[in-house]
Amino acid sequence: MLELSPRGAIQKVLVSEVSRLGRSTVEVLQIVEELTQLGVSIYVQNFGIETLKNDKRNPVAQFMFTLLAEFARLERETLRERILSGMDEARRQGVKIGRPAGTTEEKAVFLKKYAAVARQLRAGLSVRNTAKLCDVAINTVHKVKALL
Repeated sequence: MLELSPRGAIQKVLVSEVSRLGRSTVEVLQIVEELTQLGVSIYVQNFGIETLKNDKRNPVAQFMFTLLAEFARLERETLRERILSGMDEARRQGVKIGRPAGTTEEKAVFLKKYAAVARQLRAGLSVRNTAKLCDVAINTVHKVKALL
């Protein structure tokens, strides 16, 4: 999106919520500013706000983006804290967190299973292209690469 915008290929960006634009408030505001300067309007579906109205900045939208981005960041942090707290409490109660014992494959078995991926990586193909060619997830290709 940020590569296409300077070329004039995008006139409006539609997002379901502000948090889809970036992880931090600063990142969201930088993206909003960059797109606004390029004349690209951003429309947030769940609040019905838009950064540009008739090719003019909407100052209320800028203010709302700041607040909504900060609320999204706080929500993410709270959720993360709750998850980690729950995992800590489960550990204190003796619950094992993670994969059940014996469910991971040995290195040789894993590499044999994904021999085609290993061949493509050894041939110099990129991770992304290997994943597409072998029809596997990028994470699988990364695992094979790490084991090689």
